Amino acid sequence: MIPSNLFTSSAVALLLSSSMASANPVTFGASGYLAAGIQSDRSVDEFIFGDFNLSAEYNRFTANLGGFGQVGRPHETYVTLGYQLDSGHLELGVPKPAYDWFATSPEITALPHNSLFSIGTTQSRTTQGAITQEAYLPVGLSITSTAETIKYAASLHYVDTYDEYVLGAGGAFETQFGTLEAAAEIVKQPGRTLVNAKAGLSQNVGKTTFAATAYYADANDLGTSLELSAEHDFSDQLSVLAYHRHSFNPDRDHTGVSMAYEIAPKTSVRLSAAYEDNDPIAGALLAREF
Repeated sequence: MIPSNLFTSSAVALLLSSSMASANPVTFGASGYLAAGIQSDRSVDEFIFGDFNLSAEYNRFTANLGGFGQVGRPHETYVTLGYQLDSGHLELGVPKPAYDWFATSPEITALPHNSLFSIGTTQSRTTQGAITQEAYLPVGLSITSTAETIKYAASLHYVDTYDEYVLGAGGAFETQFGTLEAAAEIVKQPGRTLVNAKAGLSQNVGKTTFAATAYYADANDLGTSLELSAEHDFSDQLSVLAYHRHSFNPDRDHTGVSMAYEIAPKTSVRLSAAYEDNDPIAGALLAREF
């Protein structure tokens, strides 16, 4: 984890990056999204959430700054120096784990604040550690494909404070049954070696996307879960998402529905409701993509 003020500065820089002068030989880029919202369950919480990356490139060399999580609480901040290979992007520093590029949960989109309380169910061990543990700084390297949509990734992290190694890899593949996304990571801790793995299959049927994903979060001490979802585009502006996740150990259910309406290009309002372990949850947010 890197201090919150750096995450906040990154968020501000993301909003300003599009106005940088194009005449500069350094090229700038931004991807991901920022969201500001409110969630109500047993209390009412306001939040700013981000999952984004800023980059500057000069003669194939890159500097990258990004984040995942919520401003004001422990989160991941990615800081790397990189090099654009012919077939991939190599990064050194604190890179995004390969595991998190693939088969992500729709709950992160629908109710990002709530998703952080069980983030280890679906995300990398390094993501869980950065969000839930003190002084957890995963340093390492990664390589990802250079296509606009990431097709493969691999990463290796080391956390000195906990003497922990995390080796991960994943990919997305087109099959006759739809798009298959899969990832796995090996976590070596003092005295034990554990595994996380997940695989998801999605298929477009008309204007509806159906998906099924299985998660095995043994290294995160969260057992096995199965998640089903369907998202329907009613128009270019309006979409509705429904999803259900059942965790087997411990036994837990989360069911949600979410509606997104695009009020301007790449800017949308999202309203969500969910039911988790007999507790209702409601949320609303304004999101901006980059």
